[in-house]
Amino acid sequence: MASAVLQMFDHPTQAARWLCLAGALLTERGFAADPPKADFSRDIQPIFIKRCYECHGPDKQKSDLRLDRKADAFRGGKSGKPVFVPGKSAESHIIERVTSPDPDEVMPNKGEPLTVEQIALLRAWIDQGAVWPDEKKHWAFIKPVRPEVPAVKNKLWPRNEIDHFIAARLEQEKLSPRRRRTAPR
Repeated sequence: MASAVLQMFDHPTQAARWLCLAGALLTERGFAADPPKADFSRDIQPIFIKRCYECHGPDKQKSDLRLDRKADAFRGGKSGKPVFVPGKSAESHIIERVTSPDPDEVMPNKGEPLTVEQIALLRAWIDQGAVWPDEKKHWAFIKPVRPEVPAVKNKLWPRNEIDHFIAARLEQEKLSPRRRRTAPR
């Protein structure tokens, strides 16, 4: 291949210059092997759900390891080794296990091993700090809090608390409420 490239140019130094320039441009434009940016919700959690939760999820926790909750996952399991060492994927036990050549040690131990892309995402996520967003409670489990009734300029129009909210919004939009109609008796 090198001889074919050299034949395209008059002098070998000219070919070398073109190859160096092409390499520099490719590297500068991001064609070099940059680690992928990993997002927990988009990239990592789906791997855990598909490949890890069967043994380390809400229903079952082999080796006392649970990967569906942030606090439990960072605490680690029975081995005593940290599952994730933020910023240091080489020291993270999960990387040791998913890349192990030993069939008795490799995780997941059922089914196909993780793909090269999945392992790269795990490494990147850990090297980028292993950011795992805090768990948010579902709105149905949050106790309702009664909001404070807003003060309004037109104190005659509101008849109840909801009317105060409507009047406050109308005042904010620089509008005025319509006169109330009285029902015929």
